[in-house]
Amino acid sequence: MTIKDGDRVRVHYEGTFEDGTIFDSTFGTGTPKEFEVGAPNILPAFSEAVREMEVGAERTITLEPSQGYGEIDPKQIFEMDLKDLPVEGSPSVGDHIQIQLKQGIAVTGLITSMEGERITVDLNHPLCGKTLIYRIELLEENTKEIEPSK
Repeated sequence: MTIKDGDRVRVHYEGTFEDGTIFDSTFGTGTPKEFEVGAPNILPAFSEAVREMEVGAERTITLEPSQGYGEIDPKQIFEMDLKDLPVEGSPSVGDHIQIQLKQGIAVTGLITSMEGERITVDLNHPLCGKTLIYRIELLEENTKEIEPSK
């Protein structure tokens, strides 16, 4: 059967960086990922890889930043005064913080540096600028009739 956009599938996957560091995996958890092929919240290259698979098949794909979460956008990195930080306590480099943008949207940022009373916050997705390697195993297709995973 050919997998097409709109079909629901279940996969196990493991995402690694080029150095072999695993950033996400469903293998070993017993809980596969179920998703709609071609959905806007799924990387298009990931959906494309699944479209080309058959149940039981496993494959590995490599996504350059342009196929994944994009390049790092320097406009998403900014400095601010520590006193304007909307968190209590003592933040430190590596902390994720919630920031309210002028448009009223709350976003998560990463504190990347601190110097005196100034901090640098990066709003880019953590996987921006990275080459991503996914090992995918297609477990089931057309899962509309399958009961949800527990």
